[in-house]
Amino acid sequence: MSCAFEQWVRSCRQAKLTVKLVKKHLDTLNDGAQMLSLYGAELTAEALQAVGAAADVRDYPLGAVERPPPSLRAVDLLFSYFG
Repeated sequence: MSCAFEQWVRSCRQAKLTVKLVKKHLDTLNDGAQMLSLYGAELTAEALQAVGAAADVRDYPLGAVERPPPSLRAVDLLFSYFG
């Protein structure tokens, strides 16, 4: 999808070429738009919080810090989110 989009951006001032490129890559662009929609639907506040908490655990191992990060509950959040 990025290749199709990049070609379109490079030629956006040339209307005929733009229409040809969009027509040529229409299936790819539609597939990409559907994928983005699916990803957007899965990005809930709870999912973002769980990923942020997991990143904190990755970035701040328990033995490496004097004061643990505020989202130390990462394991609990991940288990509650992913079941």
